[in-house]
Amino acid sequence: MKAILTVGVSASGKSTWAANFVEQKKLENENWIVINQDEIRLAIVRSEKGNNINEVAELKNWDYTYQGEAETKMSNYWDNLTKETISKDYTGIIISDTNLDGGVKKINKLISFGIELNNIFIQEFSITFEEALERDQNRKFSVGSDVLKMQFERLEALYEKRRQEKANTPKMKL
Repeated sequence: MKAILTVGVSASGKSTWAANFVEQKKLENENWIVINQDEIRLAIVRSEKGNNINEVAELKNWDYTYQGEAETKMSNYWDNLTKETISKDYTGIIISDTNLDGGVKKINKLISFGIELNNIFIQEFSITFEEALERDQNRKFSVGSDVLKMQFERLEALYEKRRQEKANTPKMKL
């Protein structure tokens, strides 16, 4: 099985790309599935609201805490869903989340779940803050400018870390 992890801020096109990729692969007789933490979080909110989809659909800003018990529940559900998906007959899995650590934690989990490192790929999404903010304002579940700023800072920290690692990598003489 193959795995693709998306890396990018909210509203950068990760979910749209993943949906289009899955549809294209269906035409090629490949069976891919998307796992998305926001969809899992939405399912948690729905279950807490008694599956009142109309009430959930009208939420502009999620009534969800991205820490503590709720996030542990989401993480456990993600683990179980991912393991279950890996055990089935799929060509691949797309982890369509921000993955602002570069996907390191999820790569390690995927390896522990049995996917080989050479079958794990990263798909990065680049977007300006202004474009992300505009797109975010038109989304059903907007994260807002403060969250976007934090995500851009985390992404810049990731890129800076990569630059430092590259600069500190010894050069081989041939």
